[in-house]
Order: sequence, then C-alpha cells, then structure tokens
Amino acid sequence: MKIQSQRDHILKLIFLTLLVLLTLFPIVWIIMTAFKGPDEINLIPPTFFPHRLIFDNFIDAIKSDFLKAILNSIIVGLTSTSIAMLISIPAGYAFARYKFAGSRTILMLILVIRMVPGISLIIPFFKMMAVLGLKDTYTALVLTYLSFQVPFATWLLESAFRNLPAQVEEAAFIDGCSRFKAFLIIMLPLAAPALATAAIFCFLMSWNEFLYAVTLSSTLLSKTGPVVISEGVTSYQIFWGRMAASATMYILPVILFNLFFQRYIVRGLTVGAVKG
Repeated sequence: MKIQSQRDHILKLIFLTLLVLLTLFPIVWIIMTAFKGPDEINLIPPTFFPHRLIFDNFIDAIKSDFLKAILNSIIVGLTSTSIAMLISIPAGYAFARYKFAGSRTILMLILVIRMVPGISLIIPFFKMMAVLGLKDTYTALVLTYLSFQVPFATWLLESAFRNLPAQVEEAAFIDGCSRFKAFLIIMLPLAAPALATAAIFCFLMSWNEFLYAVTLSSTLLSKTGPVVISEGVTSYQIFWGRMAASATMYILPVILFNLFFQRYIVRGLTVGAVKG
C-alpha cells in the first residue's frame, strides 16, 4: 500500500512537472527571442538560448511608442477596474444578503452575459461608440471592458459575501450599527481577500484584452499594449524581435506581481468556497 502511494505521488509529480514546463515554454521562448538578432531568430533549425545577448529589440520597441501604449493600458485598466469594483461590491452584497423576487434569475442572467463570446459584441459596441463619438478614446475601452469585468466580479463577491458569517453582522446591528455602517466596518474587511482578488482579475482582464482594443482604437491616443505589439506584423515583414521584446516588457510585471501576491489571490478565491 505504501509503495502504491509513493508511486502515485511520483506520477503526480512527473505530470505536474511536465504541465509546468509545457506552460512556461512559450513564455521563456518569447523572452529568449527578445535577446536574439534577426539572423539568429530566423535560423533553421532554431536555437533556444541566444548565442549573444542583443538589446536592439528593446530599443526598437521603446522607439515604437510602446511605452505610451503601456501607459494607456494602465489608465484603462485602473479606471475600468475601479468602476467595476464600485458596481460589483454593492451588487454582490445585495444578492448575498437580500432575497427578493427574481434575485437568483437576475444573478443567472449576469452569468449568462459573462458567457457571451466577446466577438459577438464587437459590431454592436463599435456602432454604439461611433454614434456616441467615443471611438478611439479611453471611455470606449472602459465601457466595453465593464461588460465582462462587472459580471465576473459580481459573481465572485456574491459568493464571498454569502459565505461570510451573518452572526458577526447581526451582532453589529444589536450594537446599534446601521446596515450601511455594518457593511463598511464589518463586511468589507472580512471580504478583503475576495475584493483584492476580484480587483486583480479585473485588471488582468483589461491588461490582456485585445479584441475590443484593436477594434475601437485606431491611433496611439488609446491603443493599448497588445494592439501595439500586434503591429509588428506588417504586409511585408514580421518584426519578431521587436514583438518579443515588447511582449517581454508587457508580461514580466504581471508575472512578478502574481508571484508576489499568489497567496492572497488563492485565499481570495477560496473565501466563498466553504460555508462560513
């Protein structure tokens, strides 16, 4: 029995190791490519590690206004995430604590909205923003990003609030707290891990989004990082080195951020997993 258990443990370890390597390979390949010259990038057979570290690709990426695109991504991401949280926090709390006619149906409809493929909404959003004169603006991107950030955050926070102990909140009522005051000083601190997780995921959704950004942005006024990276593909040539360098600069902050806050993200996702 002990030998069987050790064998299962080894098999799981091998499987997880292969899965991690498979997941990390494209990311490491992009980073390695960013330090290669054009001749080495096009070598057949290809090389994994660069023969000589070259930083020209990073210089070209910076010269292509990539830093402005990163700034656009930060502005759009922070703005849309802030608005999404302002909407989702009270919405999630209301669905968790108030039972009214059709509440579960509305919650299911919110989930259904989240399940709608983004590509099916491209034309309606494009027409709406064009009619409103918002095309190629931060506002257009923020409004479209809210369409998938709010449903996700509302569902996550509804689960978190629903599974927090109601007795603590009821004790606050007995001490004279109003519903709003108890919500601010009791429920929000208890749900802090879930709030942080929802905010992080909403920001990452915005940071990585490409489809809406490439459709609604036509100039550097609102182009985000993924759009500028994709412009390395032209009609005559593909600038692999510049694209790899841009992608490296774009993903490394996110990777480091997730590694640092990993335990808080996992804790936030499990707040509503068990009954409090």
